[in-house]
Amino acid sequence: NIYKSPRAITLNRIFSSVLSDDLNSYVYDASVAGCNYRVSCTPSAYRLSVSGYSEKLPHLLDVVTSRIASLIEELKEGDEKHPVLADTFQKAKENLLRQTKNYIFESPYETGSYNLRMLLETPVWHINDYTGEMEGPDAEAEPLTMKECAEVVEQCLFGRSKAVSLCIGNIDEKGSQEVADVISNSFLKKRPLIDDETPRF
Repeated sequence: NIYKSPRAITLNRIFSSVLSDDLNSYVYDASVAGCNYRVSCTPSAYRLSVSGYSEKLPHLLDVVTSRIASLIEELKEGDEKHPVLADTFQKAKENLLRQTKNYIFESPYETGSYNLRMLLETPVWHINDYTGEMEGPDAEAEPLTMKECAEVVEQCLFGRSKAVSLCIGNIDEKGSQEVADVISNSFLKKRPLIDDETPRF
């Protein structure tokens, strides 16, 4: 579960940022050819979307999902073996910390909505819980590491999960099935979650 703790969702958000930065070099040619992708991390799930020419989308999706798996393995190997990746990880953490702290500069409406959510939802984590994982005495005592990030993300993406896919546009049934196969072969390797276990926000 991505949202099971402030530390878990912080690590997942850092991974999402590292992945997006890393994929730029992998799918640049695809973007020039009119195909695009987006990976985002929400409290309830990862969202992965691809768009462009329908006949190329299953291949693009396969490239993105394959890189997710290989990036997790590289993170596990640590910063000594992958110093460039370690720099990217550190920058992603710093950017997330800055974005989180900038919450105080949001509009009154956004601030009010956030505080209302704090009162009405459960479980829910406060922004101070997130910043506490990235700076301060607790963060210094137990710093966020690439290896821990990989382990947490691997559990969220490749552990027990549930996937929902939507194919729209001029993609045909065969192409839609290829998309479903890529998702199934990449992520759904364990018993899926039942409805009552599926996170809802």
